[in-house]
Amino acid sequence: MVTLELGKPIERELAGGQSHSYQITLAAGQYLHAVVDQRGIDVVVRVFGPDGKQILEVDSPNGTQGPEPVFLVAEVAGIYKLEVQSLEKNAKPGRYEVRVEELRAATLQDQSRMASLVATRKAYTQGEQLKAQATAQSRRQAIERYQESLPHWRILGDSIGEAGILSSIGQVYFLLGERQKALDSYNQALPLYRAGNDPNGEAGMFRLIGNV
Repeated sequence: MVTLELGKPIERELAGGQSHSYQITLAAGQYLHAVVDQRGIDVVVRVFGPDGKQILEVDSPNGTQGPEPVFLVAEVAGIYKLEVQSLEKNAKPGRYEVRVEELRAATLQDQSRMASLVATRKAYTQGEQLKAQATAQSRRQAIERYQESLPHWRILGDSIGEAGILSSIGQVYFLLGERQKALDSYNQALPLYRAGNDPNGEAGMFRLIGNV
C-alpha cells in the first residue's frame, strides 16, 4: 500500500471499477487535510480507521473534475487508510492527484470544520435520495436538504462544492417546471465555478442556462 506524505503529491490513472488505497500514520488529536483532485474521472473517497472501520466518505457534487476534500481529526493513534474508488464501473480511464495539504495538531476550528463536513455530506445524501423518488413532494424536500448544506460548504471554504449544490437545486427546480428559480440558482453557481478556477463547471452552467 502506498504511503501518503506531506508535500509529496501522487498522480495516477484510474478506470471504472478500480480503486487505489493509501495509508498514513496519525497521532491521536492530529489533523489531516488531504485532497483528491479529479482530472477526468468521478471518484468517491473513503477513510478507514486503524480498526478497519469506515469513518468518512467524500463525494462532492462536482462530477469528473475538481477536488474531493478530506478533513479528519484522528481520535486514536494508528495507521489510517484512504481509498479512492471510481463511482461508475464502466467509466473511461481518467487521472487524479492525491496530496496531503496539512498535517498538524488539531484546533477548535478544525473540529468545527469536521462537523460541517459531516453535516453537509448528510444533507446532500438525503437530497439525492429524495430527488431519486421523482415526485413533486420529494423534489421540494430535496431542495430543502440541499439548501441546508449550503452554509456548511461556505464554512469549509469550498466554492466548487457550493456551486455543485446550487446546480443541483437548479436542476430540481427545472424538473418542477419553475424555470426562473432554476435560472437564479445557475446564475449563483456560475461565479463560484469561476472563483474556483473550474472551467468545466463553468461550461456546464452555461449549458444548463441555455436549456432554461
